Parts: sequence; C-alpha cells; structure tokens
Amino acid sequence: MFNAMVSRPVGRKEMMEEPDAKASMRNEWLGQHKQRVYDFSIVREYDDVVAEAKREGKEVHMARVRGICVEKSYQLPKGSPGRKFKGRGVLLGNQVKNGTGRPHSSKISATHLLRSKLPDGQTSMVASPGTL
Repeated sequence: MFNAMVSRPVGRKEMMEEPDAKASMRNEWLGQHKQRVYDFSIVREYDDVVAEAKREGKEVHMARVRGICVEKSYQLPKGSPGRKFKGRGVLLGNQVKNGTGRPHSSKISATHLLRSKLPDGQTSMVASPGTL
C-alpha cells in the first residue's frame, strides 16, 4: 500500500463558508497581486479595447481568470496536518478570445495535441507496422 494525494474540488458555496478555504483563495490572489501578475491600474471596458484595436489595426487577446479551490488529502480525519485547502488562480486557456470575440486562432486543445501524437506513438511501438 502507498500513500496517495487525493484532492476534492470545493464548490463556491463551501469556499465562501469555510474559513480555511476562503483564506487559501485569498492568499493565492494576494500572492499573484504581489507578483504583479495582473495590472489593475489599466482596467478598461471590453468594447473600448476592441474599438481601439480595430481602429489601430492591432490584434488584442482577452482571457478569463478563475479561482479553483481543492481540499488536499480530504480522506484523512479533520484536523490532520496533511489535510488542507489549496487555492489557485488560473487562466482559462480555452476562453482566450481575440478582439473580435472569436476564439484565438492559435489555440490548440489537449485533445488536438494528443491526436497529433497518437500516430507517432503507435508507429514507434515495436510490434506496430508503420513508418515514422
């Protein structure tokens, strides 16, 4: 038997009601703010940015950021030192849009990457006929 690290997703309601979960998310956002991941001093309206980009012939990209909270090692009894909440602020890569509101053209999903590598993996197997 071996130890496994198991995490349980924490919903928004629980995240707001559970002090430790709320603190973990707050620490994550404050850490990103301290590292200047986002620049809130230049927040502008979406429509204004898109209009300016069209007027100047520039391409802009819009993305969404979301908080994700999990409870690590939730199978342990409450109060165990290994059981804790972990918050993450993540960029939703599948939500990146260009200035026209359409998905960004260079976006490649994990499924596309897997499909492109699958034939290579199959032909590199010893018993599989094919060419590299």
